[in-house]
Amino acid sequence: MNKKKYLAMRERLMNEAQQLIDEGKAEEAQEKMQEVTALDEKWDAIAQAQANINALNAEPVFTNSCLF
Repeated sequence: MNKKKYLAMRERLMNEAQQLIDEGKAEEAQEKMQEVTALDEKWDAIAQAQANINALNAEPVFTNSCLF
C-alpha cells in the first residue's frame, strides 16, 4: 500500500462513518471508526518498515572516530 492508496481508503472509511452517524447508527459508525484505527496502525507499521529499509540502504558514513 502506498500513501495515496492509504489516504483514499481512510477518506472512504471516514465518509462511511460520518454517513452512519448522520443516519443515527452510532454502533455501526463506531465499528467503522475502528476500521480507520486499524488502517492507521497498518499504515504506521508500513511507514516504519519503509523508514527502516531506507536507513539500511543508505550509504554508510564513516568518520575518524569510527576508524581504529
